[in-house]
Parts: sequence; structure tokens; C-alpha cells
Amino acid sequence: MRPRGFAAAGTCVFLIFLIVSISAQTKPQKRAADSQNSTLSLEVALRLQSEDVKPVAETIFYLLDDSLPKILRDAKVKLPRDVSPSDDSYVSEFGKLSQYTGSREDSQFIDHAMAALQPHIIQSIKTDSSGKAQFNPVPVGNYYVMGTAHVSMVCCFVIWNLKIELKSPQSSVILNRDNAAYALISR
Repeated sequence: MRPRGFAAAGTCVFLIFLIVSISAQTKPQKRAADSQNSTLSLEVALRLQSEDVKPVAETIFYLLDDSLPKILRDAKVKLPRDVSPSDDSYVSEFGKLSQYTGSREDSQFIDHAMAALQPHIIQSIKTDSSGKAQFNPVPVGNYYVMGTAHVSMVCCFVIWNLKIELKSPQSSVILNRDNAAYALISR
């Protein structure tokens, strides 16, 4: 009787070993496919006058998992001053008020908007003096690059909410007025 139990136990141990071996062989391959990463480099510059191109220096940019207006709409963030809710109004109000909050209502909008954005921020970076920055590696996929550049303290700003698809190990994007979601720059 002992040999039979030993044989059954031996078979059981062998099956467990076989399952663990197959799992160990399969998981690393799956992880390798899941962990393919991409690094995104930014270069940000604005043309302020006909030939005057300035880097957007010392400015924070976010890598988001969804678009700014969708995040704010889904979080039911109320726009100030009875502005009608649209993608453009969420983007323009966020860009304008992130720097120039005047009223309590404006401040509340930015506070609520930033709270809604927090769980969607994958990473944040700050551009250097030449307007360049690089995000740490992230899994390949679709993201949004969002940031606001304030051109002057009086009137002008630009906001980006650019959808990007990261497919390769190294990706780069140049942000300028042409691919901005909203730009208010006096000429």
C-alpha cells in the first residue's frame, strides 16, 4: 500500500511541477509583450511674431490617460460663469484660468479640475530652458499630452490636449501653435 501512495504522491508532485514549469515558461513571455515601453520626448516652442520663435521653458506638461474635456465632463466639473459645456470651452477655460484666476468661482473651477485630473495623470514633466523634456518610459498605447503655456501675464496663453499613439521604443512630438487645442496670442 505504501508504494501506491508514494506513486500517487509522486504523480501529484510531478503534475504540480509540470504546471509550475509551464506557467513559469508562459508568464515571462506574456510579461515581455505587456511591458513593451515607449519614451516620449517633447520639444515646445511658439512663434510670437513673424520670425520670433521662443522655447516654452520651465513649463509643466502632463501625460494623461484620457482627454482633458472628457475627464472634466465625466467628473461633472462645472464651468464658471454659465459657460456652455463643450470640449472647446473646457479646454479654453482651463487654459485661461489655470494662470489667471480672478473670482472665487474661477478658483473653484481650477481646484475641481485639478482634483478630477489627478487620477488620470500618468506622469508630469517640466521643460528645460530650451523647451525640451522627456517622459519616463510608459507602456505603448494612446495618451494625451496636456499643458498650458502662458505667453504673457496680460493676455496670452496656449493649451495643448494632443492625442498621441506611442508604438515605438522612442517617440517624439513637437508642440507648437499649430497643434494646440486652443491659442490666444495677440499678434
